[in-house]
Amino acid sequence: MAGSKLRVTGFTRFLLFMMIVVPAAFIGSSYYNGEDGLQKAKDLVGIGGEKTETVGSNTSTDTGSSTNSTSTAELEDCIDALARMERRLERRDQEIEDLEAKIVALRKGN
Repeated sequence: MAGSKLRVTGFTRFLLFMMIVVPAAFIGSSYYNGEDGLQKAKDLVGIGGEKTETVGSNTSTDTGSSTNSTSTAELEDCIDALARMERRLERRDQEIEDLEAKIVALRKGN
């Protein structure tokens, strides 16, 4: 038994690979979406301090008002982003219509 070697099967390699790639992809996609990927992963797993708030405490009132103003700012940012997307969509629709008109003109010319 002293000469026996441990072999790593293909499935074990796959599992080890997925244990590294999946969390890395999750954190990377969170950062890409503008979120804190590491903190989001910690919250998902439950690592770190728990966020407990007492209903009657003053800190929850202060936190609530700052959260409210933050969500208002985020809402305004979302509205601006939506308006930009709508303008881009309108430009693209106009470009598609122009190209379709050119196609029709070229087909009539042949």
